Amino acid sequence: MSRRRSPPPPRRSGPQPQAVVELDRFTSASISKQKSVAEDLEQLQRVLYHSTEADRRRLRPDLIAALRRATPVEIQLARWVRVVTYQYSLAPLSCAGSLQYIGGRFNAGVELDPNTLNPWPALYIAEDVETALREKFQLKAGELSNGLTRCELALESGGSHSTLFVHGRVMGVFDMTAVEYLEPVARELRRVAMPAEARAIRKRLHIPPSKLTMITSAKCQDPRDCSPA
Repeated sequence: MSRRRSPPPPRRSGPQPQAVVELDRFTSASISKQKSVAEDLEQLQRVLYHSTEADRRRLRPDLIAALRRATPVEIQLARWVRVVTYQYSLAPLSCAGSLQYIGGRFNAGVELDPNTLNPWPALYIAEDVETALREKFQLKAGELSNGLTRCELALESGGSHSTLFVHGRVMGVFDMTAVEYLEPVARELRRVAMPAEARAIRKRLHIPPSKLTMITSAKCQDPRDCSPA
């Protein structure tokens, strides 16, 4: 007597979930190469910063004079937006968090040598809600990055945040989007040459000279670099 076979399970429509997802593939050789490249990039950053310190000190009066030659502009803030974590809602315009090197938002000046210049408070205020959310969470509303929500990507999953509207007037603003204002500054920075050690590291990393240059002009060398992201 033949044994009766059970009918096969019904097939599910649509893509089937994978039991194992390969995130990356690497070898011992590729890990060693990546480590070497990372070390070279860190060394390149150190050389570019520290080897030009003497030039920055020497040119400081000229750079400040070039900045002051620009005509300051005034900005009216009408419903501009700042997004903060809920626990900071009572002090939404505080600049304290912006001065932290690791994990701070919109850092400015904290890496300066205190014997040369002092850090200045920096505060990010967006022109609209979507821009503020992008600055806070790095993603558009409803957008995912490799399956991660914007809260998960910012390591704030399950937390709350506050959206605040700012009204006011800011005077004495230096317009960094105006080439005519930046050109006098670029002329002073043109006097700073790339250190020889930085050129050697750039060559070792196979970085094209056009992709790593010192400032020579307020205009972009490559038009693609001027395009908005």
